[in-house]
Amino acid sequence: MNKKIIIAGLLAASVLMTAACTNDNSDTSSPTQQSDTTSLTEPVSKEASEEVSVDESKEESKEESKMPVDKLEKAPLPENATLVTNLDYTNTGKMGDNDGPAVCVYAPEGYNKATLDIRMSEIRINTKRKSDGKHLNGYIFIGIDVLSEAGGYWINCFDAGLCYDGTDGKWRLFHNIYENTDPDEARWYTSQKQLNDTHDYRIELDSSFEDGKCTINIYDLTDDAKLFDTKTFTVKGLKCDGTNTAYYQDYALDYPNNVIVEPDGKVGSTYDKADWVKSTIHSTDENVFMQNINIDDAKLYKNGDAKQWDDGFISLWPDASVSGVDYACTTVVKGKDFYSYRIDLDMNRD
Repeated sequence: MNKKIIIAGLLAASVLMTAACTNDNSDTSSPTQQSDTTSLTEPVSKEASEEVSVDESKEESKEESKMPVDKLEKAPLPENATLVTNLDYTNTGKMGDNDGPAVCVYAPEGYNKATLDIRMSEIRINTKRKSDGKHLNGYIFIGIDVLSEAGGYWINCFDAGLCYDGTDGKWRLFHNIYENTDPDEARWYTSQKQLNDTHDYRIELDSSFEDGKCTINIYDLTDDAKLFDTKTFTVKGLKCDGTNTAYYQDYALDYPNNVIVEPDGKVGSTYDKADWVKSTIHSTDENVFMQNINIDDAKLYKNGDAKQWDDGFISLWPDASVSGVDYACTTVVKGKDFYSYRIDLDMNRD
C-alpha cells in the first residue's frame, strides 16, 4: 500500500495559508483548508435530555455491544436523524481530502495533542469491488498541519492513525509524513500488528513532548484501554508547545492506482493524472462502503488540559459544488460538534 501526502511543487505557488494533508494510496498531493463553521449538532432541550433514564440507556448500550456485527451488512441510518451529505452541503473555500469520499474536521491551531474514541466493533466495511475484486482502502486518522509560525503559512504536515488494507481486510497503525528530519526514517510506515475489528479503539496523536517529534498511540478500549500499538517519528518544523500546529480528523476511502480513472476514461493510472469524479463513478454501485463509523469521544489538548473537540469546521468530498456525483456517498449524521457523531461513506446509489 501507498498513501499520498503532498507534492511541494504543486503547492509552492498556491499555499499562502494552511494546507491539509490527506490520504490516497498511490502518490502525493494536498488539498487546502477552508473556513467553514457548519454545525453538526442538533439542539436538544434540557427537559428532553433529562427524560432519558441513565441506567436504562447504559443497559441498552451494553446489550447492543454484545450483539454480533456482520461487517459486510450495511447499518441503516437512524430514524429521524438530521443528515449532512455531499448533495446538500457546500464547503466554504477550498476542500480538504478531495481524492475520494471523505469527511475532515479541522481544529484551530494551538493544540498539541488529540484523541479519537472509535467504535470499530460497529464499523461496516467492504472495499472489494463486486465486478472484478479490485479493492479500495480505508482510513481513520488524526493529522497535523505545521505552520511557519502562529498564524503563519503551511510548511509541513502528516497523517497518523488507522489504515484498512483492502487486500487482506485488516486495520493497522500507519503514519505518513510529508517531511521528516531523520534521513533514515521512512515517511510512510505501516505496522505489522493487526487490530481486532470486534474491539473499540482510541487513537492518540501527541506532539507535546519534544520539538520535531510526534507519537501515535493506539489503545484497545475493549481490553481495559491497554496500549496496543505505538510509533514515534520526526516532523520537520513542528513545535511541541502547539503554537504552529493545527490538528484535524479524517475519514476516507481512497483509490489504488488500478482503479484510478483518467479524464479520457482510461482505467489504471497514477495520482497526478486522476479524474476524481470519474474515479468515484467507476467504483460506484460496486458494493463498496465504509459506514457506521461512530465517534464516541474526541478531545483536544493544550499543554495537558483536555477539552472536547467542540470547535472547528468540516469539509466533505465530494460536496454539492462537485458535479457528476449524483448520489449521497458522503454522509454525516449530526451529533455533537465535533466529538460525538457518525460518518457513512457509501459508494452505492441504493
